[in-house]
Order: sequence, then C-alpha cells, then structure tokens
Amino acid sequence: MKINQLTIMKTLIKFVITFVSFLFLIIYIWFRFIRERLPRDIPFNLTLFGCIIIIFVCLSLICSIIISLLVFKDENNIFKSIKKYYYKPLEIVILFIIEYKPIKSYYNKFLISFTNFIENTSKFKIYLIIELLPRIILLCTFIIDVFYFHSIKYFYNVIFIAILPLLSIYILHALKYIVNNTINNIDQRAELYCYNISSIETVMVVPGIISHIVPTLSAKELVNQEIQRIINGLQRIDYLPSFRLDYVKSLRKTLNIPDTNSFNSAKFKVNIRKAINLVISLQKSILLYEEKYSRYRYIKIGIFSMYLISWMYILIKSIHTLNPESIETILETFKDIIEPFSGLDIF
Repeated sequence: MKINQLTIMKTLIKFVITFVSFLFLIIYIWFRFIRERLPRDIPFNLTLFGCIIIIFVCLSLICSIIISLLVFKDENNIFKSIKKYYYKPLEIVILFIIEYKPIKSYYNKFLISFTNFIENTSKFKIYLIIELLPRIILLCTFIIDVFYFHSIKYFYNVIFIAILPLLSIYILHALKYIVNNTINNIDQRAELYCYNISSIETVMVVPGIISHIVPTLSAKELVNQEIQRIINGLQRIDYLPSFRLDYVKSLRKTLNIPDTNSFNSAKFKVNIRKAINLVISLQKSILLYEEKYSRYRYIKIGIFSMYLISWMYILIKSIHTLNPESIETILETFKDIIEPFSGLDIF
C-alpha cells in the first residue's frame, strides 16, 4: 500500500531538522560544558551524584554481561516496544526513500551494489572493522588511562569511535527492515508456485486423469528455504511468480483499468524474481553476520568485564573522597528500599 508522499516528506523534514539540531546541541554541550568538567585524575573527588553514576555504570555492565551470557528465544514485549520506538525514525527515512519516485531508482541501484559488496566481503572483516576494533581501541585506551596514567585523558579523545558500533546496529536494523518490507510487498502482489518441493500433491480428478496440486509458499518461507539450500549446497527451488487475484482487482479499481486490458506478466515475473534474489542475498548476509556476532560474543563479554573491573577500581580508589554524610544517605536509601516499612511508627 502506498503511503502519502507529502506526509512522509513532512515527517522526514521534521526528523532531519530535529536530528541535526539535537546533534549540534550534543556536540556543543560536550565540548563547552561536559568534556572539560569530566573527572580526570584518579581518585575522583566523588560527590553523591558522581558515586551514584559510577554504581549505575557498574550495574549496567553487570546486566550487559548477564544478557550476553543468556540466549533469549523470545524478546520481552517491553524490549520490543522500546526497540520499535527507538528505530522508528530510521524506518521513516527508509520508507521515504523506497516510496519517493525521484530517488527510488538511485536507491535500487545503491541497494543492489551494497548487497553485492556485503555478499562478497568476509563477514568477519566487517565485524572486525565496525564492531570489534573500535571496542578494543576504546577499552585499551581506557585501561591505560586508569591503571597506568591514573588519569582519564586519552579516552575522552577517542570516545567518538563508539559511533561505529552504534552505526552497525542501525545498518543491521535498516537491512532487516528492507528485507521485511520487500517480503510484504511480494506477498501482497504475487503468489509463488513451487514445483520441486516435497509437498506437491497428486489427486485423481476423474478416473484415468491425474492432476498435480502445486503448492504455494509465502515469500518469507521461500527465502528461508532457498538460503538453507544455498548453504547446504542443494538444488534451488523452481518457482513461478503469478499475480494475486485480489492485487489485480485492487489495482484495476485504483487505476481504473478495464478488465479487457491485460498486465505485463513477463515483466512482473522478472521484477518479482529480482526482488526475491535481492532479499535472499540480504537475508543470507544478515544471518551470516549475526552468526559471527553470536560466535564472538564472549569477546564482548570480556570487554564488558574489563570495563567493570576498571570502574570498580575507580570506585574503590575514590570512595574515601566521598563525604561521610553522603555515604550515610546512600546506606539509608538502600535500607529504605530493602525494608520499606522499617522507619514507620505504626503505634
């Protein structure tokens, strides 16, 4: 279904203006107010607020380690809602590019070239350059600052390298969104009759006449089966795209096309096959990349663990600078959390 291009354009302009303004605001605040005021020399001169931040960082790292160790089959609904809201602006931009005719042809050419590039490039090299190396550089710089110089100074200069892992997350989600969007478009327009799969049924129409019922697969099922066949070196599925009757009916009604006019079936089949081949290439690359990501997740756990050790070291070395009254406040707060009714005088 086509989305109103004017609505998408307005949404995109608002998003771009908001994003650029927010980006410049962050850069200004970072260089003008935050960077020069961040604690450098260890031990830090801790305040109550600073102590709470370090404890929060340590707890966040512990949670990250636990999450990385565990394998969740299904995501929590809360996490799904957060991710959906988090990636919504990106999806709006992609949808605009897909739907906006002046740049649609350039988008298609770029997507084909990009797909060929990632398909022919080692997934480990991609993971190494945009995920692993930036994290290792940041970690090594932080460890040297903490344990050798006892002053965090070089880490603040290289912290922007963290943009690369963040960018990889957005690119991965963008590719998944493109795959899902293309699959939905294929399913809305075409039925895919598959001939060389085991579920073909043979029925006797009348005595002496046998008919074969050719099964159809959804685009997602076809793509998944094709990827498994490619990986296992099996024969590819022989399929025939055909117009969906409800799609043809809707198209005739929308464009006011009479029933006497026929559609170009040959061009339709070519376009559907191109779209399916593109989705297969993208989905296969995504699966292989995620397999590498999952295989090397213990490196990520090691990185989180080293950060945790470093921050706990900073906390232990700096805790004596905290005002005793602040420590009492923290202990009272924890006590109230653990025993919420301990301070109430009932009688």
